[in-house]
Amino acid sequence: NDKYAETFWGGSTMQFDDSAFHDEVKGVWSASFRRGDLQRSTELITDVVERQVREFVNTLAMGSSAEARVPMIRSIPTEVISQLMGLPAEDGERIVAWSDTMSLLRGGQVDTAGDPAAMLRSGTEARVELQDYLAEAVAQRRKAGSSAPDDLTTALVRSGVADRMSDRDLIANLTLLLFAGNETTSNLMTVLLVALAQHPEQRKALLLDR
Repeated sequence: NDKYAETFWGGSTMQFDDSAFHDEVKGVWSASFRRGDLQRSTELITDVVERQVREFVNTLAMGSSAEARVPMIRSIPTEVISQLMGLPAEDGERIVAWSDTMSLLRGGQVDTAGDPAAMLRSGTEARVELQDYLAEAVAQRRKAGSSAPDDLTTALVRSGVADRMSDRDLIANLTLLLFAGNETTSNLMTVLLVALAQHPEQRKALLLDR
């Protein structure tokens, strides 16, 4: 697990930590994802979803075929988690590209049929670029001090647990949050869309009782 964390995240993260450290890092962000706290982000999330879905539906309405996963489903969670972390919305495409390429790190560790060395190399390069980007975001918050924006990045930087973390591990945990918030969520949304397409009775039930 330590080797995986080092390869994939570039440092120690809460993902494989069973100590109190896991709960401390998770506690920095957990309240922000509770139903009540998320209500404050309703306008942001609704705007992102409506914009992405509208573009997809308009393409279909014109008689053209459209890929649902990219850009619609892939863009929704990426834009949402990026803005919750205080990262510019316009950087969404770069974040998607970094995250998708980082996924090669998994294949590079288990895929013996392809070129695992090349996969690991590409994945590592993407992780380093993403973490340089996040390091700049952290530096901006430290420089801003008390005037730093109220977002998930600032929350970790200001937390007591961050005082006991190296910068490397702090960036690794931010990488974990960003990756999990956009890559795994888009996978779940894609599976959900397929499931609703295969089970129209469930889709109808959802429409009748939102």
